[in-house]
Amino acid sequence: MFCLKRQTSIPWQALQVQFGAGYPFDERGVRNFKSHFIEHLKKVCLIYSAANVQPTPDGLILKPSRPHIQTVAGITSTLLG
Repeated sequence: MFCLKRQTSIPWQALQVQFGAGYPFDERGVRNFKSHFIEHLKKVCLIYSAANVQPTPDGLILKPSRPHIQTVAGITSTLLG
């Protein structure tokens, strides 16, 4: 998320396609996926406390955030291109 330049929204259905292969693509499947995804997101945010992410009824809102690791001048920008 440190690469984001502006707020980005990702719908639950798109997240389910990427991360929820074991959930059916019906109303109940999306609801269960969303519930479990938010539980795991809370755990991620314990480690990456600078993550500026907000679950909404429609999906996730990602906002620019500080990197989760300290950058060293020149190295990160070189790796990212």
